[in-house]
Amino acid sequence: MGKDEKIKKKKKAKPIYKGIEFDSFEEIGFYQWCEEAKEHNLIGLFIYHPPSYTLSTKQTYMIPKQLKTKVRYDERELLKPHVFTLDFKIFSFSDRINKLFIKEYVTSGEIVIDVKGKGESADKKRIFTLNQKWLFEKFGVYANMVRADEFFQSTWIPEGYRYTPITGNIKKKFLNTPTISEYLKKGG
Repeated sequence: MGKDEKIKKKKKAKPIYKGIEFDSFEEIGFYQWCEEAKEHNLIGLFIYHPPSYTLSTKQTYMIPKQLKTKVRYDERELLKPHVFTLDFKIFSFSDRINKLFIKEYVTSGEIVIDVKGKGESADKKRIFTLNQKWLFEKFGVYANMVRADEFFQSTWIPEGYRYTPITGNIKKKFLNTPTISEYLKKGG
């Protein structure tokens, strides 16, 4: 392979649900969880990819450039801005829902969430933790990290996420996980 040839990686197509492109299947599952929670009046509005938080603005410096009669200063970028986009914002006034998250930091019923899959790398979790601290320090907003499968097992499994896409059978890891109706009946 010549030095001018570039290796092109094929990007996996992002999953789509109800015409919305998601970053992962876990995010689709959490979206379905939110739909069911809203349907049962456990939450109000929920937003997928709410407005981003700018944790750090772009940093620049000036470099002088000598022209014939004067010196012009050109701006150069030193550091790009650092922006943090969470996966979900939920508006909840239900104690059943608030108790699932860190209650002390549920302000005015707003819960912000970043969904992580089981296979997330330790590096991505470390980056999330740094963003979480920075977000709280700068804006007073606590970002909840939700590991989708663990969260579903501690609450309920959304009906659409419960089954395997190919065979249509219940996923083995969710055999003993209640549906929302079962969860509410047992007082969850």
